[in-house]
Amino acid sequence: VALDAINVVYTKSADIILLFSQDQDFVELAEEVRLLNAMHESRIKIATAFPENQKFRGIDKTDWIRFSRQDYLNCLF
Repeated sequence: VALDAINVVYTKSADIILLFSQDQDFVELAEEVRLLNAMHESRIKIATAFPENQKFRGIDKTDWIRFSRQDYLNCLF
């Protein structure tokens, strides 16, 4: 996942990196994406998707995008 995200920043092949995870280990990836954005004059966002109305939270240092529970499940499969 991290290598793919870094590749997106280098190639500027997307506008957003969307993680369907709550694993706080991805904070380091978020920090690296932000650093590389600054170095390469990119504006690629990194965000976390999670279902609303749950006790979930996004990964720190990412934008948080809440989905309906059904939309969230549809994206996972």
